[in-house]
Amino acid sequence: MAAFSSLPLFTDAWLADTGHLDHLDRGIYMDLLILMWRSPNCQVPDDIAWIARKLRVENDQKLNILKSLINEFCERNAGYVLQKRLQREYQYVCNKSAKNSRSAKLRWEKEKDVYERNASTQCERNAPTPTPSPTPISKGARRGRAAARGPGPVPRPRAGVP
Repeated sequence: MAAFSSLPLFTDAWLADTGHLDHLDRGIYMDLLILMWRSPNCQVPDDIAWIARKLRVENDQKLNILKSLINEFCERNAGYVLQKRLQREYQYVCNKSAKNSRSAKLRWEKEKDVYERNASTQCERNAPTPTPSPTPISKGARRGRAAARGPGPVPRPRAGVP
């Protein structure tokens, strides 16, 4: 699973860097960038067979394109393939996420203290807990309700009684 689900794409840089590529090349390169973005530390193993399998590159033409793209746009470092600009963006997003997380925690802790001191379990505005208390019903009211319901069920004849 990716640490960050969205990939920042600067269209002016993309067009400037990939303007000489055809559509197939650009598609494979974009898939490679997405694979790197979703991989730990924004890098993939320096194993062309592994990369080709992940990108579903089936034929020799696409494999040759993939190799040339890696040679043109990527760097190899300690057994991994990475893209320098993508690494910078990944680092920026990691730092921004950590900063936002710290800010949210500090804000929460600050607000939590205010509300903890202010809260009380009993407040004069709290409604009392309702307790059921039966109200006696007069005989006249019972008859009125019975009349409103209509006639009761028709009695069934008992077996053996004429």
